[in-house]
Amino acid sequence: MSIKSILIPFTGKNTDNDIANGALRIARMFGAQINVIYARGYAPEMLRLSMADMGEIAFTQLDDIIREQAETAENAVREHFLRLQEKVKADKGSAVSALLDIVDGNDTDAIIEWGGVHDLLVVGTPGRGVLGVAHDIAETSLVNTGRPVVMVPGNKLTTIGNRIIIGWNKSSQASRAVANALPFLKSAEKVLIAHVETGAKQGPSSGRLKRYLELHDVDAELTELQPDYRPVGEQLLDEAKNFRADLLVTGAYSRSRMRERLFGGVTQHIFDTAEIPVLMAR
Repeated sequence: MSIKSILIPFTGKNTDNDIANGALRIARMFGAQINVIYARGYAPEMLRLSMADMGEIAFTQLDDIIREQAETAENAVREHFLRLQEKVKADKGSAVSALLDIVDGNDTDAIIEWGGVHDLLVVGTPGRGVLGVAHDIAETSLVNTGRPVVMVPGNKLTTIGNRIIIGWNKSSQASRAVANALPFLKSAEKVLIAHVETGAKQGPSSGRLKRYLELHDVDAELTELQPDYRPVGEQLLDEAKNFRADLLVTGAYSRSRMRERLFGGVTQHIFDTAEIPVLMAR
């Protein structure tokens, strides 16, 4: 797999710039095109239907407010894209390019309609306790596109993919994440396979994964982590910090999404607390 097309959803918030910077670093690695998509999400006809019993004055006032907010968000998206475009143009001789598509509808529908024809999606890390737009975008990207997703945190990244840790739990989701991450793994300086043996999953051992990666010219180290009092997600992120990783590769939602939301799990813990980029696949 090569990475030649990257989709990033913008929302008009300042996090757009963090996502764009992460996507640009990846695009420079592979000479890829960045496709920014923004869903306006403003549908006055739906607003009118939902407020059929309100007076015309009240409707007009709310309609004006929503139009103003939508215009402000779209202007911010265009500014963020121009900033990205300037950085792309500064890389003279580079194969990297960027384009912007603005569509009607909501964020999740746009991701479903566009995500499957890109090699990679780059989104923001949702953060602890957030079940709003950022969480919906990350979850939809993972569940509904069939493509790998890189989540980038809201901090200034200096590198992505120099030191990679693989969170291996034998699952098909983890296997898919590794396969999708091969372009990153082949160019990494260091790769570590981290396996927490819980006995919860059947599948290839971490030793077999190491041999598989060797066939792709990836020389990975291996560490077997013993379960302790911490959740597996916390243990994995702590190991990533000890390894000084700048990319975590792991599967997503090997348990049901509802169960993860209610009772926690590795995916939800990473959504909540990851401070490094994470490549996930489902």
